[in-house]
Amino acid sequence: MRISHYELLEEIGRDGPAEIYKAQDTRLGRQVAVKLLRREALSRPLAVERFRNEARIASLVAHPHICTVHDSGEENGQPFLVLELLDGEALDTLIAGSPLPLDRVLDIGVQIADALAAAHRRRTVHGNVKPSNVFITTDGHAKLLELGAAVIAPAPPQADLDPTTSHTSAVDVICAGPAGGDDTVHPYRAPEQISGCGDERSDIFAAGALLYEMATGTPAFGGNTAAEIVTAIAGHTPPRPRHLNPRVPAALERIIRRALEKDPARRYQSAQQLRDDLQCVRRAGRPSARSSRWHIGQRVRTAAIVALAIGLVAQTGAARRSSLRDGGRAVERSSILVSDIANGTADPSFDGTLREALTVYLAQSPYLDLVSDERIRGTLRLMGRDADAGMTHAVAAEVCQRLGLHAMLEGSVSAIGSATVVALIGTDCTSGATIARHHVEVDRKEHVLRAMGQLTISIRESLGESMASLARHRVPIEEATTPSLEALKAYTEAVANRAAGRELDAVGLLERAIAIDPQFAIAYTTLSTIYGGFGETARSEQYARLAYQSRARVSERERLFITFQYHDRVTGDQLKAREALEVWKATYPHDYRPANALAVLLNRAGDYSAAAREASEAMRRNPAHAFPRSNLAYAHRGAGRFAEAKAVAEEALARKLDTAPMRRLLYQLAELAGDQRVAQEQIRWAAGGTRVFDMTGAQAQIAAFRGRVGEARRLYADAIAVATERGFPQVASGYASHAALTEALYGYRREAIARGREVLETATSYEPQLRAATTLALAGVPNEADAVLRRLRGVRPDDTLLHGVYLPVAEAAVLLARGRFDAAIEELRRASRYEAGSIAVLVPVYLRADAQLHAGAAEAAAREFRRVVDHRGADPFSPLVPLAQLGAARALARAGAVGESRKAYDELLRTWVSADQDLPVFRELREEFTRVRQSP
Repeated sequence: MRISHYELLEEIGRDGPAEIYKAQDTRLGRQVAVKLLRREALSRPLAVERFRNEARIASLVAHPHICTVHDSGEENGQPFLVLELLDGEALDTLIAGSPLPLDRVLDIGVQIADALAAAHRRRTVHGNVKPSNVFITTDGHAKLLELGAAVIAPAPPQADLDPTTSHTSAVDVICAGPAGGDDTVHPYRAPEQISGCGDERSDIFAAGALLYEMATGTPAFGGNTAAEIVTAIAGHTPPRPRHLNPRVPAALERIIRRALEKDPARRYQSAQQLRDDLQCVRRAGRPSARSSRWHIGQRVRTAAIVALAIGLVAQTGAARRSSLRDGGRAVERSSILVSDIANGTADPSFDGTLREALTVYLAQSPYLDLVSDERIRGTLRLMGRDADAGMTHAVAAEVCQRLGLHAMLEGSVSAIGSATVVALIGTDCTSGATIARHHVEVDRKEHVLRAMGQLTISIRESLGESMASLARHRVPIEEATTPSLEALKAYTEAVANRAAGRELDAVGLLERAIAIDPQFAIAYTTLSTIYGGFGETARSEQYARLAYQSRARVSERERLFITFQYHDRVTGDQLKAREALEVWKATYPHDYRPANALAVLLNRAGDYSAAAREASEAMRRNPAHAFPRSNLAYAHRGAGRFAEAKAVAEEALARKLDTAPMRRLLYQLAELAGDQRVAQEQIRWAAGGTRVFDMTGAQAQIAAFRGRVGEARRLYADAIAVATERGFPQVASGYASHAALTEALYGYRREAIARGREVLETATSYEPQLRAATTLALAGVPNEADAVLRRLRGVRPDDTLLHGVYLPVAEAAVLLARGRFDAAIEELRRASRYEAGSIAVLVPVYLRADAQLHAGAAEAAAREFRRVVDHRGADPFSPLVPLAQLGAARALARAGAVGESRKAYDELLRTWVSADQDLPVFRELREEFTRVRQSP
């Protein structure tokens, strides 16, 4: 059987009136799940409408713990829904009448609450949460199913059209039959749903019922008939979970009982609150177990260390215990400073390399919190010392005390006759007492790294890490890094150059490292990160793929990083990338990188509030790093909070945490405020930098925004030339494609076609090629654009942004050029969930408005055009902003709102007060404004 371009392979399940099939997507070459209404249900209008509603609602929410909807449609009267194909089992099968392990209960509970919070932020109530609608994949991820059973809360006033803002609250109550649209009575419905009303707090009640059943193995509300279940939900209080399962922590029981309150006002008022409380219980469970293991095994471990065959000497005392206990309170992790490893040999290959290897190796432990180099350098500056100078014991001890850390590690490598001695010492930061002192003698230089790893295992044990954790997170140091000291030396120098802002120098050193050791995984990931930051996505993808091929050699932390990077840059699957980040973030709660990367992903998707939270969390984890601050500033800008964005950026500069994107942002904000002094400061700062083309590109965009296309052409040419000269051809093609699209939008069709064709001849990645295809379509040659689309439709089938932004935009531009306005509007639905993000930058909104205007829906078009203007934070100086002002003026005039139309024209004239006089759209503007001004 086939429906659309999906070949149905086998039936894999039934869901009420629907059948679910495993299917092959013949266009993208991937396996999916296709959901169809059964034949007998097609004659029931309510069932058909509910099925269509599922597609509409589910398309609004993208989240790692919500089953992804890839596509939907209707063929020959048969509606269909295309979902991701999951491997695992439903939660009801997993429970099967027995309580789950408590760590599993908390993990699944946190994921469900996180998914519900995401749905509620998009003003969507699930309304039918139950165990059969929660799927647990084989790798342990919870997936919330049946979001289409949901109800959308009432729309906000038209004045507030920001799709990233949540308007759902406890008072947005839906009373139109059972809130989920599913009339079946089951033990997970909230009391208010029984009477036909529900809101987001009904989902919280259901989540509480799931937690109860996972923790006890028994439903909270039982009954053999619908009437018995209704009676239990409405009037019975279930037995306390601890009575059924004494192992349930009191804190978890309190959460469950609060979630199951009959009165919605007494429940959690948001799923985010529920998630946060569950997360606290999950974190609190870890230190107590660790502490108990310490008391049981303290003497055994001490004896084992003393008896090590290599003759190590371990000294443990009060300092060691203080790393685990603080005034009687269990401390979750030990915070550690890794100081210098002094090189007492004549061999320069040991300079800095052993400290770098030690840091990478220790970082694999979830129980150690290594203070970042950024924080160390910042503290040294506050102490009036050179941030890049080596640390003596006394200086390291002072840094350790200033930061309030538990312990510091230092060591040495020395030549004694023909042997080499490697030593490590752990010191308590508060008392100065020695926690552990270990050394080992080796006869060959090549054995030094392995010896360092052996010593580090003993140090980790002395710091209180459990044997179970040591067994799990014990990738040998030479595998976590490289067995080659020469490769490690090049990598260490590259890290130092990156820290000093010399990323191009770092690239050469990293390439040397992988030439020496072609399986040096973290060198590949670092190269991928650097090229990704430059905008060279093809090279970033190349190195991410190579890192992924070498991932078997790395620690768990680095494996999670590599997995995220692979899906972000190679497959393009943003949901899988986000899943890796969520696991990384939960497993290593002191590592800033996963939260920082989540902020990037969320900024791309347009969920700026969530991006700001993740960036703030990354700042909390590493306040001395520039990247989280930059991402926070961009999240504020995206949401239109320009003053907050400026404050974050200025504070970063005050802390000497400059980045090129931060300076570009400050330049844009200064131009918005008309502050030329600050704007020129940013231009001067960028003039001598590696990425001067970024600032030149920003100047070009602002010139075009103000209608000065001649000036913009010169600036874009400069940016392209400098990027090409400095070895960034993909960045150059990106600027060329932006310049071409600007020409098309402003009416310079001949120039747009020439530039678009040139981009297609030179670009090596799909982003500029599809932007060029959009340009060609808008410039009047849709057949050429369609040829590009035919070539790119089947590439990277799992790439979220390719198939969710770039392709729909280009497809819609072709349809617009061919006068198929309704089809263009429908095509742009695929981009709706990402249209406000930093990738789509409201292009889908603008094209939808343009299609609506041509289709005669003037009032709808005016609203969409105003949305571009009112929510310009994603790209404040996009040429779409003035063009949307013009579109709004035209739409308002056609809708008969002549007074408002005049204001819109006048607003654009003020924007284009210095515009080129031959600008085609400017000429049209003046002619139209004259006619409107003369209208009665």
